[in-house]
Amino acid sequence: MNPFKYLKIASAAIAYVAVFSLQPSISQTARRQPPCSYNGGRYIPVRHIDNGGAFSLFWSDGPRMTYVWRGSNMDQWNVTDTLGGRWHYGDYKDGGSFTLTNLDNGNQIRCIRR
Repeated sequence: MNPFKYLKIASAAIAYVAVFSLQPSISQTARRQPPCSYNGGRYIPVRHIDNGGAFSLFWSDGPRMTYVWRGSNMDQWNVTDTLGGRWHYGDYKDGGSFTLTNLDNGNQIRCIRR
């Protein structure tokens, strides 16, 4: 039998185990995500999805937006939303809390761990 066939089978098995072993950690992360507030309104559940060079916020009441990283926190603006809005991302360094401030209109999203 071709030795490369065994390599393909082993690779597929490793990939399968890796994907399904990550499922518990993904669901645990979702439970620890802080609620968010838009412009000082009430805090509601928001699902945060990290996409590498971008992240998405899915609000439980319907709205959703994806933000793309443009630079470090030392830049005047470092995140752009899918509509072209420029935002400053402030990290509270507590394992999940952050603030997004729109530099053009002052809108603010606060996601604070409680």
